[in-house]
Amino acid sequence: MRWRYRVEAGLASNCVLGSTLLSMLNIRRLAIVLLALSPAFLFQPPTAQAQTAASCLYALDASAQGAFSISGSTSLSTSCNAVVESSGTQAFQMSGTEIFYMQNSAQVEVVGGWNLSGQTKIVNQTTGQTEQPVKISSPGDPLAFLPIPTSSTIIGKTPTDYDMNNKPPNNTLSPGIYCGGLTVGNTNGATFTMSPGNYIMAGGGLTLNSLAVVSGTGVTVYNTSSTGWGCSSSYSYKPITISGQVNVNLSAPTTGSLAGVVLFGDRAGCSTVGSCQDQINGSSTTTLNGAMYFKSDTLLFTGSTSNGCMMAVADKITINGNSSFAITGCTGTIGGVAVSVTPTTATLYGGQTQQFSATVTNTSNTAVTWTISPTGTGSINLSGLYTAPATI
Repeated sequence: MRWRYRVEAGLASNCVLGSTLLSMLNIRRLAIVLLALSPAFLFQPPTAQAQTAASCLYALDASAQGAFSISGSTSLSTSCNAVVESSGTQAFQMSGTEIFYMQNSAQVEVVGGWNLSGQTKIVNQTTGQTEQPVKISSPGDPLAFLPIPTSSTIIGKTPTDYDMNNKPPNNTLSPGIYCGGLTVGNTNGATFTMSPGNYIMAGGGLTLNSLAVVSGTGVTVYNTSSTGWGCSSSYSYKPITISGQVNVNLSAPTTGSLAGVVLFGDRAGCSTVGSCQDQINGSSTTTLNGAMYFKSDTLLFTGSTSNGCMMAVADKITINGNSSFAITGCTGTIGGVAVSVTPTTATLYGGQTQQFSATVTNTSNTAVTWTISPTGTGSINLSGLYTAPATI
């Protein structure tokens, strides 16, 4: 007779997705093990999979007032937690007439305090009840483990500008290094497609101007300076701007060390933390499926509609104007986070024990928890020591 159950190794606490957006994250990995009751238990090789992240909006600044602020007449909904790590007395601020709709029991989590003024409120979208933020301890940077991209081919030796009068070949952009950055203007309705891969903005930043139409799948944009990227001239770090009446639809890669990451700013991009401001503004239609990671920048959303499986991690997050957001939790992995269990096979008789170990890669959170499903098929302790049932 064969019985099927599973031993699970899951990350113990908030790790972040990311994403695709990525939480920023209670990422959980399952190590599935099959046991055969013959007279002995035969363990087969495990596999790993990810579950939905719990948090997707992180303001990392440790002390700023208004580290996460919402103002104007914004309608904002999220199915994953908003985390504010500032200890300031008004670390989280809302003003105006905004309503922050929380889906799937999501909540606003704040290390310090908050101020909800005017007609603002946080609403549980399931129950319709008004809620308050909850106090937490700082979880730290959920994407601290992400590596920067490796060297690539130089595509643009000087700042690259495309529009309807200067189109890329076949309306297609290639991944690689853009010395001095990349700007896309009015495409006159044509879609400029970003081929899959890493786009290194070696100074100059990424700018999508009015009436640009840009799409791409499997894309990561890494924004940095020209230092170390082989550019013949020097270009300084410049924030990313997506502005008025832009139509952009970008999705992060699903594999590799930057899986789930669509926009990634140099962690030391700004000389003063928070002084650089990455903007998604104007009346742009924006769908970003993946994590946006700007450890040293302020991330500004204003006057735009933004949807997708989106995760945002920044020094500060500001949402104002008449922005409308619908942010859903992401089900992929961020940065290729994975867990493997050893040994991959083991044969046990009744009452015998087997020590398992789990290796977690591409994350700063390497703690795991162990569980068995269904119950009654042996036991496993906190250190991964499994004990087979006494009788078969």
